[in-house]
Amino acid sequence: MGVVDCDNIASIFGPRIKANPDDHEQLQKTFSLLTANRCNNTSFYRELAQKVFKLEPTSLLAYELARQFLNLKDMERTEKYYNEAIQLEEEEIRRSGYLVEYAGIVARELNNPQRARSLALQALEINPNFGHAYILIGNLYAAEKNCGADAFERKAVFWAAVDKFIKAKQADPSLASECDRLIELYSQYFPEQNDIFFEDLSVGDPFQVGCWINEKTIIRAKP
Repeated sequence: MGVVDCDNIASIFGPRIKANPDDHEQLQKTFSLLTANRCNNTSFYRELAQKVFKLEPTSLLAYELARQFLNLKDMERTEKYYNEAIQLEEEEIRRSGYLVEYAGIVARELNNPQRARSLALQALEINPNFGHAYILIGNLYAAEKNCGADAFERKAVFWAAVDKFIKAKQADPSLASECDRLIELYSQYFPEQNDIFFEDLSVGDPFQVGCWINEKTIIRAKP
């Protein structure tokens, strides 16, 4: 009859839960009713989901809450529930996926590439063949505009970035096409052969990239 919809569920059961906050059975049943009626994007659902999580924390519910709060740009709770999902998840592939997804958010929304790299490296400790983690790190390096004392040193970040794309396709050959595209793209920002010569360096020499990247790489000229 159209009586059971998200607004009606909230108006009927909201006051009951508020009046009996320790009635866990009613909480669980109401939460199940919301889920069955696809009320996942309502504030009442989020309110109950957090209460249910406190009673029975699971990685899947934490992840769902993290994604919901990300859509709302509530970064404090987004981070809280991503961390909960990562800590609770026992399956290594899924856990490494959460870490890389969270790393992308930390880079994009919080503008913290160093922390994002740390999260991606944690994912690689769990799953060394997770090529997407290397791609994320490579993109972090390629996006860095202020690493180096001069134009030559700032171009060195692209060597380090390409190193990660090479590692990505070695770890996961299914990513070869995407990695080759990124390698071709960012190789165009390598220094010219003359620039390398004027720095009294040679192609193939080792080079230390500075700032937070702080990685050894190999000098290459623009193709």
